[in-house]
Amino acid sequence: MNNLIESRVSGDLGVLVFNNPPMNVFTAESFSALEEKFEEFRHDPAVKAIVFTGNGFVFSAGVDVKLIYELAAQQQIEEVATLLKELHQFFLAIDRSAKPTVAAVNGYCLGGGLELALSCDFILAGLNAQFGFPEVALGLIPGLGGTQRLTRRVGVRNSLRLLLGGTPIPGSMALELGLVDCIVGNEFIPNVKEIVQEIIGGCVKPRSSCSLNPTEADLTEEDIVQIAKGKPAIAVEAALSAVKEGAALSLEEALFGVELHRFLDCLATEDALEGLASFAQKRAPHFLRTIGGNGGGNGHANHIDVVEREKTVPEKTEQPITQVLPWESEDYQTLRNLVREFAQKELQPKVAWMEEHEEVPRQILSQMGELGVFGVMLPESYGGSGLGKMGACVLADELTYTHPSTAIVLGAHTSLACEALYLFGTENQKERYLQPALKGEKIGALSTTESDIGSDVGAMRTRATKIQNGWVLRGSKQFITNGEIADFIVVFAQTDPLGHNKTLAAFIVDTSSKGFAITRREKKMGLHASRTNSFSLDDVFVPEENVLGEIGRGFKMVMRIFNNSRITLAASCIGFIRRAIDESIAFSKSRMLFGEPMYMKQNTQLQIAQMETKRMLIESAVFQAAWKCDRGLDIRNEAAAVKYSASELADQAVDAAVQLHGGAGFMQDFPIERFSRDVRVFRLFEGTSEIQLLTIAKEMIKSRFI
Repeated sequence: MNNLIESRVSGDLGVLVFNNPPMNVFTAESFSALEEKFEEFRHDPAVKAIVFTGNGFVFSAGVDVKLIYELAAQQQIEEVATLLKELHQFFLAIDRSAKPTVAAVNGYCLGGGLELALSCDFILAGLNAQFGFPEVALGLIPGLGGTQRLTRRVGVRNSLRLLLGGTPIPGSMALELGLVDCIVGNEFIPNVKEIVQEIIGGCVKPRSSCSLNPTEADLTEEDIVQIAKGKPAIAVEAALSAVKEGAALSLEEALFGVELHRFLDCLATEDALEGLASFAQKRAPHFLRTIGGNGGGNGHANHIDVVEREKTVPEKTEQPITQVLPWESEDYQTLRNLVREFAQKELQPKVAWMEEHEEVPRQILSQMGELGVFGVMLPESYGGSGLGKMGACVLADELTYTHPSTAIVLGAHTSLACEALYLFGTENQKERYLQPALKGEKIGALSTTESDIGSDVGAMRTRATKIQNGWVLRGSKQFITNGEIADFIVVFAQTDPLGHNKTLAAFIVDTSSKGFAITRREKKMGLHASRTNSFSLDDVFVPEENVLGEIGRGFKMVMRIFNNSRITLAASCIGFIRRAIDESIAFSKSRMLFGEPMYMKQNTQLQIAQMETKRMLIESAVFQAAWKCDRGLDIRNEAAAVKYSASELADQAVDAAVQLHGGAGFMQDFPIERFSRDVRVFRLFEGTSEIQLLTIAKEMIKSRFI
């Protein structure tokens, strides 16, 4: 199971890390673990200060909305009250801690995440920090102290602006308001540790509370109308009264006597139920379908039932078009934003170095593991995020846009090695290899290609011979992505030289094994930072527990893995086309041609329009195939079709971009030169374009004539 809260001791610091990617939402389980581990640090004499932080570029996006909605939809308001009271007691324990408490925020800090941060003595903000309360827009108010601790920290006026506005603010603005104590520079964790040491030494003191005069710098009615425009009136009124009434009371009286009651009053309204339902649907479209029923035991109709009945016979004129495509829902947009931010801040500055030194540093891979991107595709039960192949496609698209080599390193690790372990591994194998791989502690690869064996997988010559307690592997592989950086490789080998496709098997080989040797690093036309290798297997012993899947089913295994992985490769092609478009537009804006900017020329516009058309077609086809893959449907045809068309069209789009650049497109000073080299291999990867066409033809003939 995923360790939702990780506790670490660093010197005299106790560090609690939220680890529920991609947005670190709090669940009942994670709150329980957080409270338990906080108490351990609070009573540990070696720990001098307690730090709360996120596992990457997100602190916490708050309480999982399902936790509240499931109870509210069943009209179980008292159960919500009990839950909130328990959480309030925990936050008060943070308030009252004799040891300094610090929220180290780098990324989104929203709702319940911000309420936890406000319970701490200090809030340190990274360069990526964003702070906000979205509750009023949902028809609610913050329910874990947000209206009260925020007011005591930034004053009545600023508190109301943040609560009623609902738009996240950056760390720099939060610093001006007094919400955070300081902005931490680029080296986030080292700088946080340094500042906390100053706190322990008494060099930094907690800020004093603001004046709580509820009429001080009061907002006018016109101000409130403007700030709260479009928000449910009952939530706006509840926020106003909670802030103003609570300001005259002690914190504990304000929490239990004012805020809690206002929150529960809002929760019982249709506005709140509809707001939560809409929010839940955006974050997890399947959620609304899983909690339906005939209502709770108290006789009230389930809210979802009411919504569904209303939708059965609507007037056409009353049907707003609000449905988004599955891969455009909030979960996937959040993932896209997260990966894009990482790529811009961590990859882009290092691209030139990585290309020159022909490597993606292990530090980058470790960062991606900590961020949770290795587990995007796989279930939460193994430490993943449960976003499936659609999530993997978002990841491939965004990483390729910035640095295709990094995308390929990640793809070989996740869509080949990790997916093979997930699909065919035993629980023991998943525990030993998959879970560390998803954290970035181990890097994997998968190998089928040999010196004269490519598309004809069944003809491979690498032999696996059965011996007592295991197998011995002899042979060699070539063109293996991640070969020399891998900690383990899924190796396909032949158990019978005459068996062809019917006797292949897969083995998990530790690269530290005796007899395993990297024999060559390939010098490639493109993807320079991605390591591609040949290796030899000289009587490598593989224990029985490292046999992956069933002996003799290796061919079907590798075909299924490649079918799934081809969709991810096709998603990378979207990133190539998007980058080709952006580079072409940027260049054509800066280049003057016959007295006017190049982008004003009709030929330029036609070329860019054709690129955009290719992007739209490929994006739709790729994500539809990924959607089918996530539902366990047969995607052999779709995988071959999208891999073929995406790689061919991406090659055309990048070539058109080079042409628009003219001679500049041939020069390494311009990124499009590198992309033109990197894209070429996608027509060869995991089955050439010709193999994809033959696969499609075979399936068509089978369906029509057999």
